[in-house]
Amino acid sequence: MFSQKFLTRPLRYLAHSSRVQFAEHRYTPNAALWFSSSRCRGNTTQTAPEGSPALVKPIRKPWTHRPWFTTLDPTRLSPSDFCDISGVQLARPLPTMPSGKEMAFEYTSFGGPRTSFPPHTHGFFYYIPAPTDDIGELRFRITPDNNPEGFARGHDLLLPSGIPWVVRSIFFSTQHAEGLCEVLLRDGLVTPAAVAAARARNIRTARRAISALNQPFPINLINHSWVVTVVSGPKVSKAIVMCIRGQRTGPFFSGSALCCFERSTLPIHAGRRVLVVRLLELVTPLVQVAPLPADCAMDTPRVGELLTTRGRPVAVDVDRGSRCSQTLRLLWKDP
Repeated sequence: MFSQKFLTRPLRYLAHSSRVQFAEHRYTPNAALWFSSSRCRGNTTQTAPEGSPALVKPIRKPWTHRPWFTTLDPTRLSPSDFCDISGVQLARPLPTMPSGKEMAFEYTSFGGPRTSFPPHTHGFFYYIPAPTDDIGELRFRITPDNNPEGFARGHDLLLPSGIPWVVRSIFFSTQHAEGLCEVLLRDGLVTPAAVAAARARNIRTARRAISALNQPFPINLINHSWVVTVVSGPKVSKAIVMCIRGQRTGPFFSGSALCCFERSTLPIHAGRRVLVVRLLELVTPLVQVAPLPADCAMDTPRVGELLTTRGRPVAVDVDRGSRCSQTLRLLWKDP
């Protein structure tokens, strides 16, 4: 568990310096978390001398002690919990664990180049409970200043696709989330049973894992199939989704994208439990690498639309007997 000094230590913003530097602290070996000298950097464009090519160099933000917050309960926030992660590529709000594991939040990557958090990304990390006994999710509320009273008037950080930036419940099943679980347990935001269940899943990475419909997952459009990890309670299963082109044809496009499964409301699927795939966002540009044959089953992927082959949506009937159908059936929760 945390030491009292760790839990109550206020966040301190110091004057601007040329780099982010976390002061190194050492507690007793019994401390649950240790401070380290890890760095957190954000990129921006600097003006080059006249007549020379434009240069893009990282500008480091003022260094602050970790942890950056003392609570994730939106009803107990204080000015010291205010964080500014504008321009940061990897946000590391908690110290490195004694095991060497370190929690780092990205704005978005999903197989593409790492992207910095947008300008004016300042506010509060906070926790949203799950409707079930499982662990909920973490979000970032953007506010104009460090006054917690402005929390209700703020708005959640969004991804370029318009969906909220979240640290999903699946992340808490990875070893990197140990410190975050300690904060939630201490504040009574989760139960020990929920944390134990999350740790029992022992997921190596949460990047390709989903636990509900409409959650984004990455795909590479140059592949004819992709693997999605589905988490439902203590069960962790993998589905291989065959999509958009045959294994012996193509590839016709390159590029990476974010997609999601959603319930089909199309007339052709009436009376059946069918999932379709919607393309939410292109992470890297879509590039046609070969001409599309006249009889090709693959249609050009378009942001905001369903993935289709020969004009028909890519669909999975979750009541079929295939392994993919059985795995994706875990996502279908009747209201």
